[in-house]
Amino acid sequence: MIRSISTIALAATGALLLSACGSDKTVSLSNKLVSCENNAVNLPGGGYVWTWVDNANKASITPITGYTASESFTPEPSDLVIDGKPAGKACHVSGSVPAKPRYDDTTSDTTTDPCGEKPVYPTTGMGFSFQDKNAVYDVCTKAGITFWAKAGDATTTTIRVSFPTSATDVPNTTPTNPKAAELPAGQEDKFTKECLCGTEAEAQGLSKNDKTCFSNVYEDITVTTTWQPFTVYFGDTVSPGFMGVVPFDGTKGLKVQFEAFAPETGDPVPFNFWIDEVSFIDNPTLDATGKPANWCLAGTGAPKASGAAGTGTSTSTATGTAIAP
Repeated sequence: MIRSISTIALAATGALLLSACGSDKTVSLSNKLVSCENNAVNLPGGGYVWTWVDNANKASITPITGYTASESFTPEPSDLVIDGKPAGKACHVSGSVPAKPRYDDTTSDTTTDPCGEKPVYPTTGMGFSFQDKNAVYDVCTKAGITFWAKAGDATTTTIRVSFPTSATDVPNTTPTNPKAAELPAGQEDKFTKECLCGTEAEAQGLSKNDKTCFSNVYEDITVTTTWQPFTVYFGDTVSPGFMGVVPFDGTKGLKVQFEAFAPETGDPVPFNFWIDEVSFIDNPTLDATGKPANWCLAGTGAPKASGAAGTGTSTSTATGTAIAP
C-alpha cells in the first residue's frame, strides 16, 4: 500500500521522522535521491533524471531527453512549500498516451520493442537511474522511497511508480533493440541482460506471456492538483498480471520510474504531473548478521498479488504537512 507521511520533527541530526503503520521510520537527509533543483541523482556515481517514450514514438512527452547536455532534463520552478519553506524547482512532465494495441497485432508497427518484438506498447514517463549508465545499485539497506507529487491538471489522477532491476530491464546495447544502432559511444548500459523476451521464453518451452523483460514491480498512486507526500515501500509492490512474475531483488536495483497510463481503448489520454524531493527510507529490518531480513534477500519478497493496483492515497494539505494514517 502507499502510506502517507506525517512530519513529526526535523532533528538537529538532520533526520526527518516519519510515522508509518504504527512505527517510526527515519529518513536521513543523506538519503535524498533527487531534489529536482537539477537533473542529478544524489549518490556517489549517481545517474540522472530522464524521460522516455516507446520505440515507435506512439506516446509523447515534454520534455524529451537525450544523451547530449542540451538534451538533459531541466526542472521547473514550482509552488511546493514544505514546512513553510519553498522547495524551489520540481520535475514536471506532460504528454499523451494512446490506447494499447491488440496483443496479437504483429503487423501494424514498423519497428519493434527492445526485445525485437511486436506489437510495441505505448509507454512513457520520467525516471532516474541510481547509478550513471544504469550500473547495478544495491538498495537492500533501504525500505522504499518517499516523494512529493501532484497532477498538473485534472486529466491526471494516477501515476505508476515502478522499480526496474537488472532482472527485468533490457540493456540499451541489446542487439534486438532497434535503438542500439543509434547509441552514442560511451553511453552503453553497465548491466547484463537477465530477463527473457517473449521469443526466448518460447524457446524454453514456455508461453510468450511468460516473458520477464519489463516485468517491473510497481505501486500506483492517486494524485490531485494539490501537492501531497507519498511513501512507496519496495515490499508492498506488485507485479504486472500479464507476464512472468519476477520477485523484487534489492541487490539488482537500477531505476525508479514514474509512468503515465495507456488506456485500454479509445482516444489518446493526456497526462501532466510533477514530482519532487525523492528520498530513500532506511530499512530497519535486519537479521542477527546485519543482513536484510525481508524482501531484500535474493529470490524472496515475491509480489503479494499479480496486477493489483495500490489503494492508498496521501491525505496531506497544501501546506506541506501530511496527516498520518
